[in-house]
Amino acid sequence: MKRIFTIILFLGLMAGLMFGCNTVGLDDELKAAREAAFQGDYDQAMRHTDLCLGIAPNNVDALLLHGFCLYSSSSAGALSKASALRFLEKATKLAPTRLDAWLFYGWALYNNDMSHEAIEPLERALALAPADSKHKGDIMLMLGRCCVHNNLQQKAMNYLQPLRVRKPYSQWPEIYNSLGMLSLHRGQIQEALDNFSKAYSLSPDNPDLLQNIAVTFDLHLQRPDHARRFYIKTLAALAKSPDQARKLRLQNRLAHLTPRKK
Repeated sequence: MKRIFTIILFLGLMAGLMFGCNTVGLDDELKAAREAAFQGDYDQAMRHTDLCLGIAPNNVDALLLHGFCLYSSSSAGALSKASALRFLEKATKLAPTRLDAWLFYGWALYNNDMSHEAIEPLERALALAPADSKHKGDIMLMLGRCCVHNNLQQKAMNYLQPLRVRKPYSQWPEIYNSLGMLSLHRGQIQEALDNFSKAYSLSPDNPDLLQNIAVTFDLHLQRPDHARRFYIKTLAALAKSPDQARKLRLQNRLAHLTPRKK
């Protein structure tokens, strides 16, 4: 359940990149790269950031833009994403006091399913964020999810629980889905189901959430009728997904739960 807020967040941060390096051509190329990124044309943006890095290979703004665009490009495969992470990591080493450097790097790790590795850079970003930063909630949500994935229960609760009473996060299904997963880790099954139900009321077609509900009914509550219903909903939500292995696993589990006709 990775929200579009991450893209909006970073494009917003791009608007504040610190140009003004007094290097001939660099500022113009950075400006052009940023404008292309705002339009979602990441390949065009990278043509400009390539030129920037040719002029100034240690320019932090160019590294951040290039890493973000390389990671976000529709053609980005595993090798491209690994390369993007290296650009972003380099930016954190060159500018360890810059919030955007740690946030870009932590975001990329988080989205690359490297939740354990993402915790430190996201915590650095949170520590650097001003008290009134509009990005603190986004960082806390990513941190909370990373901590849930790594079974860091108290840290996860510390990040996620305050968001339940803060707008707009109180209406984000990710909060309740993550709290539901945390409750499962704690063995609080009914509390998990309550959180999943709240998330379901906000996002009834999300396959990750639907699968979590199905698994809760299946493995934790031993209620096969409810489990089957939500496995079917999950498969319907995944109809256009290319992840055939996941769909096959769900189909096999559904078949196991379906009574055989005599």
